[in-house]
Amino acid sequence: MFLKAVDCEGQVKDASFIANILIECIDMVGPQNVVQVVTDNAKNCRAAGTIVEATYGHIFWTPCAVHSLNLIMQKLGTQIDWVKKLYAEGEEIQMFVTNHHMSQAIFRTFSKLELLKVAETRFASHTLVLRRLLKVRDALSSMVINSLWSVWKQSHTERALKVRALILSEKWWDDVEYVLNFTEPIMSMIRYADTDRPCLGEIYDGMDCMVEKIKEVINRKENDPTETFFKVVQKIVVDRWNKMTTPLHLLAFALTPKFYSAEMLATPRRVPPYRDAEVASGYRAAFKKIYQDEETRNIVMREFGQFVSAKNHDVVALNARYGMDADEWWYVHGQGSIYLQPLAIKLNSQVASSSSAERNWSTYSFIHSVKRNRLGAKKAEDLVYVHSNLRLLSHKDPEYSEGVTRNWDLAPECADLDATVAQLCQVSIDEAVMEFERDIASGSGIPFDIGSIDAEFEPLDDRELGLDASDEDEYGI
Repeated sequence: MFLKAVDCEGQVKDASFIANILIECIDMVGPQNVVQVVTDNAKNCRAAGTIVEATYGHIFWTPCAVHSLNLIMQKLGTQIDWVKKLYAEGEEIQMFVTNHHMSQAIFRTFSKLELLKVAETRFASHTLVLRRLLKVRDALSSMVINSLWSVWKQSHTERALKVRALILSEKWWDDVEYVLNFTEPIMSMIRYADTDRPCLGEIYDGMDCMVEKIKEVINRKENDPTETFFKVVQKIVVDRWNKMTTPLHLLAFALTPKFYSAEMLATPRRVPPYRDAEVASGYRAAFKKIYQDEETRNIVMREFGQFVSAKNHDVVALNARYGMDADEWWYVHGQGSIYLQPLAIKLNSQVASSSSAERNWSTYSFIHSVKRNRLGAKKAEDLVYVHSNLRLLSHKDPEYSEGVTRNWDLAPECADLDATVAQLCQVSIDEAVMEFERDIASGSGIPFDIGSIDAEFEPLDDRELGLDASDEDEYGI
């Protein structure tokens, strides 16, 4: 839920200031109810997390998984020269087309989709720009060979000739496809973690599988027995992975039943989590932090041993390991573990990113806008509090799934979708960015209603999200 906002105007947002705010909120909800504090990876936030951990021995600070994955994407675009050059060329094409009225007019005659701009507030921004360029490749090619392009005086400048050469270059588009292919596993992980659903126990395994998928794509393309390029990519990924993985991730992974199921263990080279040395070291450290009393900790370790060995589980519990959600499995089949059951339910109910909190800024942007810029901080906070939490409560009402107010808070193009799919579409990072591009391309505006707040639609370069027709396959719609 949205708990509170803090007006930080005039404050130095250092580690102690952030830590004091977090500690105040932890005391408000009760330290015994708090499992983790999730922030982005900034130094002041990391230092604040250390202060919180020192204040409350059982609470973990965990870096936002989505921010960590985004940092991997940034490193790939800065430390690999040819990828950096490709990103710059893609941005140059986008800027040239959108910054000239004539080129944009010609482009729009061939495409209903707009080009996306690089935005610092959008995860994997450069990759999304390249993906959009690839989607509209035919339109771009038609634009630069059109007769109107050839008679346009700007088309003979050095920059225009470079843009035209890139658009008509088969090798350039092959490189674009290659970058999109080997970064797709990272993008998939960002989509998976950038939601409100519990996924803490899946992050460690997801990162491991992500590296294997990247390796498969690179080896298929490079055909290099020494795996030179993959080792460069692997180092970037693993360095960030080591910084983002905490004992809490490893414990949540070890307490996720499906990773002990016959279906999962049938995969080659996969072993149960307790047999992995890194995982074992992590969950022991987590148990020691959570249960500082040695006697209690020994009981928990015995219960954990019974869980991984399935001593107290019948056939129904064993068969349900793969198909049931982790928290549901522990509710139904974990009664024999007095300490471990409530802990496992807590951990398997946790998100792995701070995206839920950051989406409140989108709500703020509708309430405290250019037209309503005289709202005080307290009144704006109250309006966001009411709107955000009424929206969350409405999701539990049957009317939200099938009544007249069905999917009331979603973008209009998502309104007729299944509620689960529509929610996924709303919070994914897909490049549509709530642009309603068919209407933008035709020059029309759309009134957009969000709850009781009426705002005139403007294309956003932030994290607001939506769908276009080309997303049908990706979401299985």
